[in-house]
Amino acid sequence: MLISVSVVTGFKKEIGEKVSGFGSHILLTNYELTQTIGSAPIEADLFLLNQLRQTASIKNVSMFAYKAGIIKNKSKIQGFIFKGIGRGSNNEFFQKNMISGRLPVLDSLHAQEVIISQNIARKIDAKTGDKLRCYFIADEQIRAKAFVISGIFHTGLEAFDDKFIIGNISQVQKLNNWKPYQADGYEILTDNLDDIQDVKSRITPLIPFDLKITTIDQKYPEIFDWLELTNMNVWVILAIMAAVCIMTIVSVLLITILEKTNAIGLFKTMGASNLSLTRIFVSKSLILAFKGILVGNVLALTISILQLKFGILKLDQESYYMPVVPINLDWLAYFLINGSIVLLCVFAMLIPSMIINRISPAKSVRFN
Repeated sequence: MLISVSVVTGFKKEIGEKVSGFGSHILLTNYELTQTIGSAPIEADLFLLNQLRQTASIKNVSMFAYKAGIIKNKSKIQGFIFKGIGRGSNNEFFQKNMISGRLPVLDSLHAQEVIISQNIARKIDAKTGDKLRCYFIADEQIRAKAFVISGIFHTGLEAFDDKFIIGNISQVQKLNNWKPYQADGYEILTDNLDDIQDVKSRITPLIPFDLKITTIDQKYPEIFDWLELTNMNVWVILAIMAAVCIMTIVSVLLITILEKTNAIGLFKTMGASNLSLTRIFVSKSLILAFKGILVGNVLALTISILQLKFGILKLDQESYYMPVVPINLDWLAYFLINGSIVLLCVFAMLIPSMIINRISPAKSVRFN
């Protein structure tokens, strides 16, 4: 049970972080922004930004802008989406997934620097330090831009790795003839993926009527719906294991009672009450159950830590978006599972112990 929950929650956490790394947790955009690239810009509101940054559970707020384009490198051509970010952007995600080079420096002196995915780098035969010739449509004309690859990243999310190039937001602003304070919207990063709905409810009264709030699960529903389906697998596994646990405990107690029928009859003849006999069997069974729980926790922790540190169990990254089986050590889940098992054990022990009440002293002493 512990390993199952650790793997599924770890999987959900890893995928959530990867998707949020490209699109943050909450987006504030113009109502005209659709699934297509290109929209009327919004203007930076310093008062709103300060309010958002002071809201509990919000880790970071930054502006972003998108621009679709085409790369031409030697004889290779590749479509892409340029995502412009500013100095206040949270780059921990890309730093974690860099495989060569470094993140772009987001200032005017290094405005030409970009990072590209390993997938795009392979398709256009590029490496760190190479120059990219990119073409964009701006003002109904084709405009060329030259960039320098400062780094290459790889996240394992093919849908994003095949699409995005990350660079300075000023490049998009220049292409669109926007002011330095204009962008496609705000990206809001929360402390935790589970905080999204709580943060959304808190910031909704602060948001102007002409901006809409989009959470990451609303933007990519297919991915998060798929993750929710994994929760069903956990519940099925837990239910099956709980049923096996109850049946095993009941069977052990029934066999024990059967073996000790003569002793139970003798104790009853000597004046022992049904309650006192039940306590004896339940206490002995609890000792056995706690030994099993202790061994199970030690094994689960050992396997989880080994997998967390060394990544022994591998996955097909193209299918599962990650190279190894993920582990998330959720201590609250450990506590709840252990507590639930103890309650189940006590409940299961009471069922066969009720048989003690039906044992007749006269018949039990002759039982063989």
